[in-house]
Amino acid sequence: MRYATSQSVANTAEHQNEKASKGYNARQQEVGRIANEANQNISSKKTPSSLLHKSPQPDQNWTNRLGMKFVPIPGTKVLFGIYDVTFDEFKTFAKNDQHEQASTNWKNPGFPQENNHPVVNVSWDEAKAFCEWLTQKDQESGLINNNQYYRLPTDEEWSIAVGRGSYPWGEQWPPPKGSGNFAPLLKVDDYEFTSPVGCFAANEYGLYDMGANVRQWCEDWYVKEMNGASVRDLVPDLNQDGGGKKYKVIRGGSYKSEGSRSLITDIRICGDPRDYSEACGFRCVLVVSP
Repeated sequence: MRYATSQSVANTAEHQNEKASKGYNARQQEVGRIANEANQNISSKKTPSSLLHKSPQPDQNWTNRLGMKFVPIPGTKVLFGIYDVTFDEFKTFAKNDQHEQASTNWKNPGFPQENNHPVVNVSWDEAKAFCEWLTQKDQESGLINNNQYYRLPTDEEWSIAVGRGSYPWGEQWPPPKGSGNFAPLLKVDDYEFTSPVGCFAANEYGLYDMGANVRQWCEDWYVKEMNGASVRDLVPDLNQDGGGKKYKVIRGGSYKSEGSRSLITDIRICGDPRDYSEACGFRCVLVVSP
């Protein structure tokens, strides 16, 4: 994958003056309380039959036939998947889909993965094919109506869903222990590569791994103005947008991320929609009311 920035972002990280850590524990307690509320009725891995036969509503938690859990996010008109799409979920798609875009790259990321790890080595095109397949299956079964569909989050939706801190975990640098799956250099977690989805704390909206584990594809074409001038000055590669119709937006950090600039919540990187990376996956949103 031709990220417009990965190495440059990491190289500039060491020169940034980060905000001091204040009130982290208090903030985490409040985030935990809100996240628990957001996950009411969806904490069980088993999908309740009452939820399977109830159409999704804009203001309610919801679980689909694959067991994928979705929650409403204030300020958006979609339900957000609380986890990245897993290896097992993508495997179900690849087994049942006749779409030519279901390649085999995801099977061999270069390190072992369990079924509950986020799928990686998936291009934007393949992520979109998954969303289209899931939409077709759930519409055909009557689980969602013909005006409801799955897609990738937009850049704006992702910006809201990641939360209000300078970093996904708050304002502190470096990230505190247990705040996510980042590069081993940061000594925050015990994973060398991907980790199971949901094994770290959720954010204030009940979403897991929004800034760690794997980066996430978004719907939008990358336009350089999405990043502020100060960010583009620090990372000149981000000025290259191919005219706004060449690269797709990628958000969040991954198990490879180690620099402060690469982990701030408002930075965008990008990739060719046909390319893939062992550090990039995706999550779905469900459009309930177009």
